[in-house]
Amino acid sequence: MALSNWPALVDDDGSLTLGTEIDKAVFDAIKASIEADLYSTANPSVTAENIIDEVITARGSISTLDGRLDVSLNNDGTLKSQASLVTAADAQTLPQTNTVVNDIFLIWPDGDSSAPSRWTLAGTGAAVARAGTSLGDTNRKVGDFCAKLTFGSTTLTLQNDILTTAAFSRLSHLQQEVFGFGAWIKSAVASQVRVYITDGVTTTYTSYHTGDNTWQWLSTTHTVSDTATKISIGISVESSAGNPAYASGVTAMISNVVPAGWRPTPTAYSTVGTYLSGQQSTGTSKMAYVFARPSIVRSVQLYIVTAPTGAALKVDVNKDGSTMCTTKPEIAISANAGSDEPDAAYDLRCFHGADGATTTDALLSADIDQVGSTVAGSNLAVLVRFLEYLDPFDSQKAV
Repeated sequence: MALSNWPALVDDDGSLTLGTEIDKAVFDAIKASIEADLYSTANPSVTAENIIDEVITARGSISTLDGRLDVSLNNDGTLKSQASLVTAADAQTLPQTNTVVNDIFLIWPDGDSSAPSRWTLAGTGAAVARAGTSLGDTNRKVGDFCAKLTFGSTTLTLQNDILTTAAFSRLSHLQQEVFGFGAWIKSAVASQVRVYITDGVTTTYTSYHTGDNTWQWLSTTHTVSDTATKISIGISVESSAGNPAYASGVTAMISNVVPAGWRPTPTAYSTVGTYLSGQQSTGTSKMAYVFARPSIVRSVQLYIVTAPTGAALKVDVNKDGSTMCTTKPEIAISANAGSDEPDAAYDLRCFHGADGATTTDALLSADIDQVGSTVAGSNLAVLVRFLEYLDPFDSQKAV
């Protein structure tokens, strides 16, 4: 490439009288031409050598800089689409809340061999059981427990209705939205179990578990049909009655991005209680409370202003009339406080939550079984601490 403004030079013919006279003006013109192309007044310290070295470094392992740029840029300078790239639209959906209530199979109000709260079991001969910490089957992944699923003679499904048909009628704007969903699954049989989501019109399945008897995260996305009527997520066990499958950490989020693992559903650690003024006496139903959401009682706290003497004051806490404490929470003689945790059957500390006027498996009550024999004790507070699930769609489900 010719330098700009290079001075015109004429060669001598040998007579030494013709040709361009080399003088200061000519050298100044040559210098000006070189500087015009190779020198920047804005960056006087940057040399052509600097630029060459920088370009070679920028090429990395590619032979040309153009080749390096072609990896990520189109010819017009726009960014190439990449499978792993999170777009602005995708980023707007993150982070999202898990919409599956009882996502880690914590709450089993109907017993260890009945479907956990918010889940429905279907399939001829199908069985479900609580497995995990301190149980006969100790399999678990997220939290203390998981769902153990045993195939009968037809496809087993354990399904959670995130939005029923009645609730979805208020959320029709979710049509054409994308849900990212998945669950931790364990199976010793290939092509036995997978995870699905259905909107009442179309159903999307994840891939099957490979059957290597390890916990695998199975996940994908589902676009809600424009005629959808509900949103439900489930586990599908389709073969091998002799080999149970396990599910844990079920997740479904409004998101274009496939979840990389379990995401927690919101919960709250709450307290319900009563204050019984005056001298205490034995009796039933000293307190009553109906749970609104799936909940599990964690502890019972007792406080009294005037301590009992002669005997301890004992309180019984019940689920639908059945005690959840074989060892009764008590305030010892001359003490002002006491506490205990439920120690009866696990299901007796678990509550479905009320559905309208229905209180079955939702009613918490407290009795006073014993008071002080010399001084009964006066002004008693009974506090029950519990963990409850917060349904992300509560505001839309409210009537």
